[in-house]
Amino acid sequence: MQNLNEILDKADIHKPANYDTEKCNMSEREKVREYFKLILDSQKNEHIEILFCGEKKQGLKSKLISKLNSNNSLYDSLFLVGDKAKSYLEKEEKIPHSVRINSTGKNTANWIFDEYKLIDTESTGTEYFESESNRDNFTTSIKGKSKLVDYYLMRLHTWTSKLLVNFVSATSLFSSASSHGNDFVIILWKTEGYSKHVMIASNLRDLENSLSSISLPVIKNFHKSEEEYTFKGFILPHYILGAYSIGENKLIINPALLEDNNPNWIQDGFEIDDKKFSEFIKKTHYKRFLTLHDNEGFEEKNTK
Repeated sequence: MQNLNEILDKADIHKPANYDTEKCNMSEREKVREYFKLILDSQKNEHIEILFCGEKKQGLKSKLISKLNSNNSLYDSLFLVGDKAKSYLEKEEKIPHSVRINSTGKNTANWIFDEYKLIDTESTGTEYFESESNRDNFTTSIKGKSKLVDYYLMRLHTWTSKLLVNFVSATSLFSSASSHGNDFVIILWKTEGYSKHVMIASNLRDLENSLSSISLPVIKNFHKSEEEYTFKGFILPHYILGAYSIGENKLIINPALLEDNNPNWIQDGFEIDDKKFSEFIKKTHYKRFLTLHDNEGFEEKNTK
């Protein structure tokens, strides 16, 4: 991908250090270039996809750094904790709806119906939610079906990130990630194994055909030009290559890249010291966090 090569060519390559970053030495820069070439080759062979997640640096700091974090380093946090859905910054009792990571019940279906009623039909591409008579059919049809629930929640998330639903967005386009005032771009990759937890707007035709066949509405893609990827729950630090700080022209590398010797790192992800995670997340502003068991089931936990 040209964007990634351009960043690598023009940016100063740094690694996390106490309180901030420091420049990588020559051997470290060589390893970075070697790993980036491997991952670019893997993308050419269609084994993985390189993605970008745009952030405002100050906003990311407000999620990840607290007074309890003695190092006060954004990068220590990012490369250990990753990036999580906005809802995990709130205690469960503060979330004004019933939607949780595993919610597929009637209350969740009703909440989804109500939220779509608030969006104009020109935007959604359907008048289905204008008619209250459709509510029972909608709730009965999606109740207990996680893929259908996730489809409608994903579209709500891409409509407005203000809703506290359990998704994080990334894009295949650096230009999209660096728009809307974002000055910080997380660089990550998606493997085939993890793709079951990621929804891609342009690849939903089969699911949308299934929805139409049972008289459920298809929602118009709100951002056709952005090729958005919607991750359920979180972006794992194991699959973060680094982050590009636009104003500083710094590429800050995930330190696991410099340490990792697993020959299958592209598919397995970097080795992250999970033993530190449970204590470290308490030193961020996240009130809750997730674990993913055997790449299947999500579990929500409180940080304290």
